[in-house]
Formats: sequence, structure tokens, C-alpha cells
Amino acid sequence: MTARFHPPKAMLAVLGPFDRIVGVTALVLAVVLVLLLWRTNSVELRVVKYSWQGQQIGTQDRVLSFHLNQPLVSEQSASVFKIEPPLAGQLSGQGRHWFYTLSELPRYGTSYQVTLEASSAQAKIPQLSSLVTLLNTHNRALVYIGISPEEQGRLILLDITNPQKPQKLILTPKDLRVREFQIYPQGDRILFTAYDPNQRRPSLQVFTVTTGIHYQTQDASVLPGKIERILEDDNYDNFSLALARHGKMLVWQRTNRDNIADSSLWAWPLGESPRPLGLRSDDFILSADGQWLALAQEGGVSLFPLVQGLGDTQFLAGYSHPLAFLNAKNEVLLSQLQADNRYRLMLLPFTANSKAAPAPPHIVVQAKYPVLDCQFEPRQSNILYCLKQDFVQRDNGQPQEEPFLAIVNQQTQSLRPLLALPNYPDVSMSVAPDGLALLFDQVATVAPSRNSDLLTPSGQAITDGRIWLLALPDNISTGLPNEILPQELAVGFAPQWMP
Repeated sequence: MTARFHPPKAMLAVLGPFDRIVGVTALVLAVVLVLLLWRTNSVELRVVKYSWQGQQIGTQDRVLSFHLNQPLVSEQSASVFKIEPPLAGQLSGQGRHWFYTLSELPRYGTSYQVTLEASSAQAKIPQLSSLVTLLNTHNRALVYIGISPEEQGRLILLDITNPQKPQKLILTPKDLRVREFQIYPQGDRILFTAYDPNQRRPSLQVFTVTTGIHYQTQDASVLPGKIERILEDDNYDNFSLALARHGKMLVWQRTNRDNIADSSLWAWPLGESPRPLGLRSDDFILSADGQWLALAQEGGVSLFPLVQGLGDTQFLAGYSHPLAFLNAKNEVLLSQLQADNRYRLMLLPFTANSKAAPAPPHIVVQAKYPVLDCQFEPRQSNILYCLKQDFVQRDNGQPQEEPFLAIVNQQTQSLRPLLALPNYPDVSMSVAPDGLALLFDQVATVAPSRNSDLLTPSGQAITDGRIWLLALPDNISTGLPNEILPQELAVGFAPQWMP
């Protein structure tokens, strides 16, 4: 028979009030613990913090990180996380910490709603609630130089997020004539060269101006139109600005006004002093990371390292014109004139190690006439938008330059005309960061005079100009409509999309 233990009555009598309090307290704690466990299973699953809160996201924003108020297992996550309108990406993480890495560029001027939702059949998933805040993207906006009497030579910010109610903001004063400009990556400032036409001997100086935009914090205290002169030297004119995509490296051309032989490219890394490079060229481009400079020189194109330790300068003989660096890769797009007087676009890999054998160049496309400018399609790296020159026979029998926009496919080495631009040889273009539209201008020009305030890069005086928007389809590879009609946006020239 199993023995049973019975405490003696004398032992029970020993238990006093304190022991009874301890027992009651333990019982209360046990009840509270049960209630907490029950409540945890009934609490709504929600996001308590995420990385893009209070910001407007752009194409440079790739990873959304967020923290939940309770753990979520991986098997549940795919059916829980939703974005509307759809924005493709990959969800990863564990427990309370999750990440959504975008595989598609966000559309500008769009609000995305992130929700946590599950079907009623998924009983193991806690009750769900939606995010309180939407994910907003950058506004669809551009900057250009005005032409009308009130806007002549002034920088203008035009917001076209709502096409029915575009918003225009003049950023620079009347006493400055802007020659060229570059936009900083956060859109908060614009770098530009300008001169005061009222001066007896005006000089081209370098300035910045605030736009009133701050994507990271949406700070309403950042006011537009604050001008700052960043180089104090009236003895030099400043031309041909090139700003790295991250905004931390500036390269430009400086020319002594009293001695034209004293002309050189200068570099200005962020946080350091500007320095001369000992190079002369008015045809150069800067890599997105600000580490390499490609410039046209006699007999070829040079690749010049702007950061110590990258190696020596590399001279690429036989190339005529640098067009673009491929983002995130050591590849540069160059123009080359062949012996048969045909032109080639070449994508050339390069390496910082000057002793390493260079990779063979890739022929992008061949053409009868030169390509003036190219920009990569942001969504498809094998596609380029190019501004190409052609010649047409006029009624007098004389050939005349006629540029047109074209689409170049690297994989098929094909060039397809997109839009002819007759009678306007000086054209500039800008592809939207999300790849959904393209800006270009058409300017009427005459020979320059001493009183000419507005000039094209080729030195012609501008008398009139129009800025046009060309909408582009979601997928270039599937083909284009037979006819794409541009839409006139503004009177001006040199348009650039805000980042």
C-alpha cells in the first residue's frame, strides 16, 4: 500500500497570517499570468515602428524595415504583408523584426498603403490591423530655366503631381541669370552658375539655392529661395558643372577671365578644399559615386581617378565622347567614330587596377550619324534613351541637322526612333527617376550678341523655348504604341527631373 504523507495538526497550526498572504499572492500572480497569456493572443498585430515613417520615399530607397508589437512566424508573413497599389519586393525577417526589399521602383506622386491582413481561415494568426500611415513617394516635379520676361534666366520649380493644378515656384532673383544647374540628391538644394547682367563686367559664379523640399523629414521650416555663393573669386568664370549622384563630389571648369590659358578642371570633395586637376576639357562626365571622371581629350577619352588609391589615369584611344556611367558598375558608355565614318556606342568595362587585363568592350549599337546624349532606363538597364543627330534634305537641297529621340536596346543592338524634333538642333533631355516619363526642350536660337542673356551649351542665343513631357509605357521591352504624343508643360529650357 502506498504511504501517504499527512502533516501533523501541530504543523498546520504553526502557519500564521504571513503565510496565508504569501499563498494568496501566488494565486493572484498565477491568475494574472493566465490573463496576460490570453490577452496576448487577442491583441491586434500591428506595426509600432517603420523606417520610412514621416518621409517621402524615392528610387534610392530600397529597404523598408518595420517592427511588430508581437512576433510573427515566417510561414504567416507572406499572407499578412500587403502593399496597394502593388509594389513588388521580397519580405524577409523573423519574430518582431521584418524587412521588405523592393524589386520595383516606386512611382512618384503615389501613396502606397501597407496593410496587415489575413483570411478568416488563418486562425493561428493574431487579429490584424492596418498601418496608420501611408507610404508617400516624392512629388513628380521638375526644374528648368525660364524665358518669359518675368522669369528670364531664373530657376523655376514646377510640381506636376496633380496635372490639373501644377504648382510653380520661382527660386532665384531677377538680378541673376542662370547658365546651368545640378540638383542635389535630396532635392533640398540646387547648385548653379549665374551672373549679374547689371554688373559692368559680369562673371559666372557658383551658387546654391534652397527648394523648400526635404524628403527625409518634411520640415516645413525649410524655406525656398535662400541663395548662397559658394566660391568667392570674381577673377574666374565657372562652367560645366558635374555633381556626383550622392552629392559629395563636384567637378567644374574654371577659366581665368584675364588669361584664357589659365583654364582647368577643378574637383571639390565634400568636407575638403577645392583643388585643380591639371586637366582641360569642356566635355566630361562624373560617375555616380564621384570616384571617376571621364573626359574627352585629343585622340581619345581619359578615365581619371578622383580618389586616392584607385590607380592611374587610363587613356582610351579611338573614342570621341563620354556619354554615361552605368550605375553601380565600372562601365562607361562611349561614342566611337569608325574608319567607315559610322558611329558606334560602346559600353566599356574598366578596372582600378591598371595592370589587370581590361575586359573587352561591348558594342551597344551602330549608327550612321552621331549620338549626342544617352541616359539609361531606370527600370531596365539594357535599355537606353538617346538623343541622336540626323541629317535631312531641305527644299533648297542643303542637308540640315535634325535631332530625334531614340530607344536603344543593348541586347538586340537595335535603335528605334521615338520622336523626331525638326528645326531645333539644340535639345536637352531628362529621364524621370521612376522611368515613367521623359522631358525634353525645343529652343529657337539666333547668333549671339553682347546683350544675349540666355545661351545654349553650343553658344547660340535663345529667343524662345518650350518644355515637353513624353509619357513612357511601363515595360519598354513589350513594345511601344505606334504614336506617342508629347505634352507641352512650360515656357523655358534645360529641364531636369527632381530626384
